Amino acid sequence: HKQLALPRNRSIASAMNYCIIRGSYVEHCVIFNMRELSGDIVRALKGISAKLSAEIPAVRSAFIYLDETSSDYYLEAERPAGRISFKKLYGPDRLALRINGMKILYSPISFSQINESILPIFLEKLAEELALDNNTLLLDLYCGYGLWSLACGGNAGKVWGAELSSHSVAAATANSAFLHKGKDFHYETAAVTGEFLRKRLPPAGKMREVILLDPPRNGCAPGVMESLIARRPEKILIMFCGADEITPTLQLCRANGCRIEKIIPFDFFPGTLSVETIAVLTPPSPASK
Repeated sequence: HKQLALPRNRSIASAMNYCIIRGSYVEHCVIFNMRELSGDIVRALKGISAKLSAEIPAVRSAFIYLDETSSDYYLEAERPAGRISFKKLYGPDRLALRINGMKILYSPISFSQINESILPIFLEKLAEELALDNNTLLLDLYCGYGLWSLACGGNAGKVWGAELSSHSVAAATANSAFLHKGKDFHYETAAVTGEFLRKRLPPAGKMREVILLDPPRNGCAPGVMESLIARRPEKILIMFCGADEITPTLQLCRANGCRIEKIIPFDFFPGTLSVETIAVLTPPSPASK
């Protein structure tokens, strides 16, 4: 803020949508979300980044993100084809999350949970509910960079994930190859829709099946829950980052024969009204109508 308030940097501030700070409790990156770019702007941001690096060593990297639409979302998902939208100013290309003895690397523009203090408790409960073994297929949908399946999927016979962000899928694939060498982990870049699931998911019925969903705040796409329930998995876990989608989603699941076993809230967002909520569902058995 001090740098952007200087008279020589006012043009930079006026061209900026957001200044984003990301990372862990011990190391951070800064992303300058800009509505316009020029050679002068890039040079000025390099100068500001150099001062950040010198004065605050915990800031390990800095990037420019171009969003000419000034989207309400600080990292807009839809990008015009063929446009350069992300540029590194300095530092490593990846952020690191260290959890339960693992080091997981991910792109600065991938979504990541920021409340590290609750993650060990959350992962312990998640692993307990998943109850994975060598005869289990874990479907990790809206998987991001694979945090949940990387942390909990080591005991599964097979992990299969899908996520829209290619940056996140690349990180999930690289992390699984390193952390779970020799295990069957597979991640795909795709929008999670009912049609995609019907065409691309591994065949049902060959292994015990558990499904984990972590959809965005606006919930699953139409047809997703129906397609998953029709597979008759042993268990479905849905994670909600807001309360608005809980009732309609669970009503839909009950209408399709699911039993709601548990609702487990976690205060991932201290000081706000939001909580992260896990719903544990049991779909109807294969013999049920």
